[in-house]
Amino acid sequence: MRALWLTYSDVLIKMLLCTLLTGLIGYNREKNGTPIGIRTHIVVGLSAVIIQITALRYSNMNTQTDPMRLAGQFISGIAFLGTGTIIKDKGNIRGLTTASSIFFAACIGISVGTGMYIEATLVTLLAYVFLTDIMGIKQYLRTSNNRIITMKIEFEGNCCSCQQVIGVYFKEINVSVLSVEMIMASTKSSKVLLKVLVNEQTTENDLLMKAVEIPSILKAEIVQG
Repeated sequence: MRALWLTYSDVLIKMLLCTLLTGLIGYNREKNGTPIGIRTHIVVGLSAVIIQITALRYSNMNTQTDPMRLAGQFISGIAFLGTGTIIKDKGNIRGLTTASSIFFAACIGISVGTGMYIEATLVTLLAYVFLTDIMGIKQYLRTSNNRIITMKIEFEGNCCSCQQVIGVYFKEINVSVLSVEMIMASTKSSKVLLKVLVNEQTTENDLLMKAVEIPSILKAEIVQG
């Protein structure tokens, strides 16, 4: 009876710890307005825990089996779940962080299911620090270094030399044109995705104000900053 209690108390500890750690990551995602939040992350983590417990139990009965094989197949399946959260809208890609957090929840579950409690806790706390940007790292990088901004610009007529034209105007505010990708072309108008490198002093509003000064531009908007 004592051995049975010790066995199942260990399972209970794993499930409680996994719920706490994956729930913390899910809370961050839910707080940021993503549709995949606490419940999904906890369910993914607990699924990984029970899969790893099952694999370890079976490997004890059959020493010729690989205890990580089942976990590897589970991780492959979770990758497909995470892919469903990635959305590309008007050249702007969203959901990458949420997809990564789902994958991370699965890894945490496997780690806890294996019995690596301290490692799983430390890694989760470190991930939470970066997800919540407690130290303001993201803001620091944006304000202290150059950054790449993607714009969608609509031109009147055919855009044959638009990169050179934009380059001349943007050079006045120390902005470099990195690439121009045509997304729509007709005799009446052309639409392009423009990637530019801006410095810390230049704002998105500065880019838009300069863009509307170009005579052939009909519309300009920031799609990723």
